Amino acid sequence: MPSLVGVLQHVEAVGSSKQSYVKKLFQRIFISEFTDKYKFMSLNSVTDTQISNDSGALLRQIAVQFPAEVSWRESRSYMLGEVSHVREDEVHVKGYVR
Repeated sequence: MPSLVGVLQHVEAVGSSKQSYVKKLFQRIFISEFTDKYKFMSLNSVTDTQISNDSGALLRQIAVQFPAEVSWRESRSYMLGEVSHVREDEVHVKGYVR
């Protein structure tokens, strides 16, 4: 699975007393689905300053993400086809097999 950043938007639409509960709930769901090694953030759109701060933090988080290695490539063979031709009942594929 590629690197992920979970984003929860429009939390300010929920009442102020329930905002922390909603954030914790969605963070728990995100962690249960994708493990805790991925970052989870919430974006608020109450003021312009807060929007720019939150979106700046999100962009910084995305910029420092490193692509995760694809583990199945080491243990399984695969084929990368570059050119394919179909003639009558034959299929011709040119590419690489690992």
